[in-house]
Amino acid sequence: MGFALLAAVTLDGVPENLALGGSLLSGGGSLVLLVAIFCSNFPESLVGAVVMRRGGRSAPFAIGIWALAAVSNTAAVVCGPGFAG
Repeated sequence: MGFALLAAVTLDGVPENLALGGSLLSGGGSLVLLVAIFCSNFPESLVGAVVMRRGGRSAPFAIGIWALAAVSNTAAVVCGPGFAG
């Protein structure tokens, strides 16, 4: 279940963060979009990490794999202007 949530957050987060990166070009609404994305993804990530821990994964593994998801979503923000341009 934890890996299913990880996949969902990542697959959902990449398009969202591409849009966020693209909105940085226009200069409007990007802070609101950033807060909205964070508020929607944080609970999913927290639950996913808890499920992984209950499933026997170590805390460093759970934190590391979710940090990797955060890095990939951040990379999508950086790539967003390229897709929007």
